[in-house]
Amino acid sequence: MGVLGLAARTGMRWTVWARVLILAEVALALKRHLDLLESTERGDLQRLVRKSKGKPSNLSRRERQRIAEIVAKLEPSLLARELRLAATPWRNKP
Repeated sequence: MGVLGLAARTGMRWTVWARVLILAEVALALKRHLDLLESTERGDLQRLVRKSKGKPSNLSRRERQRIAEIVAKLEPSLLARELRLAATPWRNKP
């Protein structure tokens, strides 16, 4: 194997490892926010998301209100910021 082949293999390993670390950070951020919910809220969220099948019209108005209440407890703005920072680990962080 030549020098270029070795460099390509080494770079590929680092790329795969970087992806693994990024995904791990994303998973941990999601878990931190999901832990803000009580078990009944997590169950309600799961049930409502499944019932909706991605379409809000599959839920009643009350169910849409309930899912909005639960999502608000997840602190979505903070979660989005944490996910952005986790997904861009080598950029300057504010």
